[in-house]
This record gives sequence, structure tokens and C-alpha cells, in this order.
Amino acid sequence: MTTVIPCVVPELVAKRLSVLAKAKKMTPAELAAQALNEFASSSDARRAIRAHRRGASLADLGWIDGYEGQSVDDILAFADSEDPYQLLSCLEEAIKEHRRKNPGTTGVENTITAVMALLREVNNGGFDQFFRNSSKRWAFFVKDALIHVGREDAAKIAGRAVRALGVPDSAMALGPGAGEAFDILDQKMRTPSTKRDEIFQECDVAFCNLPKLPASLLAYARKHPGGILPR
Repeated sequence: MTTVIPCVVPELVAKRLSVLAKAKKMTPAELAAQALNEFASSSDARRAIRAHRRGASLADLGWIDGYEGQSVDDILAFADSEDPYQLLSCLEEAIKEHRRKNPGTTGVENTITAVMALLREVNNGGFDQFFRNSSKRWAFFVKDALIHVGREDAAKIAGRAVRALGVPDSAMALGPGAGEAFDILDQKMRTPSTKRDEIFQECDVAFCNLPKLPASLLAYARKHPGGILPR
């Protein structure tokens, strides 16, 4: 059900909406609805509502309050109203919790965990941080993970960053659990390299400018819910 909220729009704003709607091939009403949705869904709006409710649940507004043991289906039920990254963080916690109790993971879980690690580390400290922290365990898998998600643009950037490490293909081909490749990775990261750092910086900028990567990862998770355990 759609609720109509009457409001008075200043004439200048109405003119801008009209012209912008034509530019975007939308009606002014559609454009206004989109703008209101983005505003009401913003982080600022969420913080204001949470403060007003003083810790009460936000589930009725389509927001999830973090991972509290929900099933995968319960988490994904928020996919159409929750921020993709917020929802993916809950899925990641569900995967970690299941891994603690039941050793072993699925390919879908590995893909989600690898891409989330890349998003978190690169957005906080760049590829340099990704290759130094525990997230480096995904260094030689994350390119394939991004391809699984359907983001070849991101995979190309990650692949360039991995190549800048200088780890031989023969070592990387031994598999994700092979210690030799990670020993070489650690050695490379301990060795100063201006060229490597320049490539990392270029990759950081390109990666952070990618549009809607969390949304792509969430779409992947929604297509493969059976690969995320437990259900």
C-alpha cells in the first residue's frame, strides 16, 4: 500500500523537478518519490529514527538491527528495504557463526566472505591493508569471487592489485590453502616498493569509484540462498 503525503513544493523546486524528470525520462511524481525514498532510507534518517525510538526495533521500517541468530531467509526478507551493505554484514555474521559450529563452507559463502573482506579493507585502508590483514587469505580468490558476482570491472581492478604483488603464478596455482603463496605475499609486502604502492593507490581510487558493488553482491546472495547455511 502506498501512502500519499501531501506537501507544498516551492515553484523553483517544482520547475527543477520537471526538467530533471524529463532528463531522466521519468514523471515528476516518480522522481519525487525516488528522492523521498533515498532521503528516508539514508544513514542520517536511520540515526535520527533510532535515537527517537531509543533502541526499539526498526524491523517494521524495513531495517534490520544486526545479526541476532536470524535464518538466511529472515535476513534476506529485508533485501528490498535495507541498505545492501548492512544486510550483507548480517549474512557475513551468520556465515561466521555457522562456521564456528560446523567446519567447512560452501562456495557461495566463500564468495560473500571474500568480497565483503575486500570491501571493508579497501574502503578503510586500501589494497595495502587488504594484503596485510587477515583478509589476505582471500587474496588469490577474490578476483574469481568478483567474477562469480558478475562484476568483471571490480575483478579487473583486484587482478591488477594482485599482479602488483609479484607472486609467481605457479605459487598461486597451488590453491587457496597453499602456504607457499602466502609466504611469498608476506615477503613481498615487507619489502618496500614504490611501483607497487603506486599501483595500489590507482586501484584504490578505481575500486572506490565502482558503483553499487554491495548491491551486486546482495543480488548474488539472493540468487543463491541455498548456498548459505544454515537456512
